[in-house]
Amino acid sequence: GTYWTGNWMANLDVAYSASVTALVFTFDIPLTAFKCDNDAYEVTGSGTTFTWTPRDYRVTAIASSLPTPYPETLQMKLEFAGDTKPALVALTVDGATVC
Repeated sequence: GTYWTGNWMANLDVAYSASVTALVFTFDIPLTAFKCDNDAYEVTGSGTTFTWTPRDYRVTAIASSLPTPYPETLQMKLEFAGDTKPALVALTVDGATVC
């Protein structure tokens, strides 16, 4: 990923099925913002925990016309105070721990 003071951008490669309803990211330090470059996801949360929820039209598109599992690269941008880059300490998909 690309890092500069207070910011970090990285790509996340995932493979989804239409049934995925939420990705929950947990970091070791609080973030001031956590963004996804893809409007197909709603981002909620604050501090150390954020949730990406696929919007309805994205789920419908995968269910109706895209292969499953559907490969996707998501660009994420983390904003934080200070010089210490946050570490991802947990990622869950629909409640199942991925890392």
